[in-house]
Amino acid sequence: MGLSRPSVGTPSISLTMSMPWRRVADLPFALSDFTATLVPNRGRIVIVGGCDEDQVAEDEWTFCPSISKKVLLYDYAADTWSRGLDAPRERYRHAAATDGRKLYVLGGRDVAENLVPQTDVYDTQTGKWATIAAEVPRSDLGAIWNDAGDLGLLGPHIFVAGGYNADYSVAFADTLKINPETGETSPGANLLTGRGDFGFVSTGANARAYAVGGFNSDDFCTPLASVETLDLNSNWPDFAPSKPLLVAVWKSKFYGAFVLNHRVVLHAIDATPARWRGDAGSSPLDRARLVGRADKAVAYGEDALFAVGGERNPQCSGSAPQDDVEKLGAVWKSNFGRPIDAILSPLGVHPESDGWAVISDLPDERFRNAAVVVEGWLYIFGGQDEATQNCLSNSACYPVRETAWRLWVGEGPDPTPDENTGGGKKGGGHPRKKRESRITWAVIFAALVIILVAICLFLKCRKAQQEARARGSTNWQAPPPSVELGKPEPAPGHWRPADEMQTQTPV
Repeated sequence: MGLSRPSVGTPSISLTMSMPWRRVADLPFALSDFTATLVPNRGRIVIVGGCDEDQVAEDEWTFCPSISKKVLLYDYAADTWSRGLDAPRERYRHAAATDGRKLYVLGGRDVAENLVPQTDVYDTQTGKWATIAAEVPRSDLGAIWNDAGDLGLLGPHIFVAGGYNADYSVAFADTLKINPETGETSPGANLLTGRGDFGFVSTGANARAYAVGGFNSDDFCTPLASVETLDLNSNWPDFAPSKPLLVAVWKSKFYGAFVLNHRVVLHAIDATPARWRGDAGSSPLDRARLVGRADKAVAYGEDALFAVGGERNPQCSGSAPQDDVEKLGAVWKSNFGRPIDAILSPLGVHPESDGWAVISDLPDERFRNAAVVVEGWLYIFGGQDEATQNCLSNSACYPVRETAWRLWVGEGPDPTPDENTGGGKKGGGHPRKKRESRITWAVIFAALVIILVAICLFLKCRKAQQEARARGSTNWQAPPPSVELGKPEPAPGHWRPADEMQTQTPV
């Protein structure tokens, strides 16, 4: 489901470390609701499809007026973009999985909001497309590549989970295993909760799958905070609970737009949290609330899961953006790579053993974006901004972003401390951070003005004193033209004209 964002952001308790985001090359065009998949053998991140115009809300529906079938190839070593061969069909709100060479694109919707059931396959070596027999008629689903082999019964396969039916009335809890050679499907373990708009990732060698957040079709007002996990080497009939998402929230009032059954409503709400964990004397982390997020990006890397951006809708009163990054797995680390909290487990443990932690703000708020972790960097691409009435149509719309950033989440300190942090390329910049920057520069400017005024006053006063001394030293009165005999000499300090001294007759 497409939920909107408020026009004024929600303050949050700061639990973040000082880790700068680095601006990278923008997408060739603005995009949301697409897939971004790492293909390390080719040194590329492959982006397929998506919504390439501002999403519009009219009457009872929200929709994307233009959907892409373009393939974008990001060379993360060179920080450059190139184009691949277009996909066989346009789609957005779909899923993708890769075996390291071939990229499988499944599900999603077309510009008329019809489900796209076909499974298209992109060969990253030849750059060509094919279509296999498997059909997955659902949108907003998740898909991973399973190398674990399903206890040797099926072999490597595509593992599909969740998603919605055509009218969003059902969020699926079932999963499908797809044989990439034959296209045959078989049922897999069930999710504990049916969900769409969620993150679905695997942990590679650890052979675990995670389903993170999203919406259930029974309640599009409350995004799911729950996280589920599955051992891909097991024959578990169901997923198992994992640690829920953690987001710190502060009391705030904001103006928002939200979609309920595809209807947009604009008004003010109070986002006071319903309850806190811990008492008033506890730490900000203890007081943090477990809340859900949907329409976010979830990525795995560096022995950790990362939930990036997204949205929520407290008390069904309006949607609130998430402008931060949560991490499940490795401990928080300082800029020198040392653990900050000795209570947390050391690196190298199973990602589920540590709790979720908010590690950074986003450089700009976004949802329906994508994220990838590669070589210690967390990359984020595209997405949508908050709802606005400044649209070509007469309804609300959600501007699409083209900006891309990366954040160091690997071992040790940031390897590129002098790299661009966002000043040299178009767009970008978190609105709150921009305001803080403007305030900082205003204070510096005011201080400089005060200093300059003080210097000017000091110099002016000094000059006035010097002029006064000069006037005092030259202000003397000449004696009479003749000096009478017997008249006392002028008092000490009284100057006598030189010519008088020369003509005076000695006694």
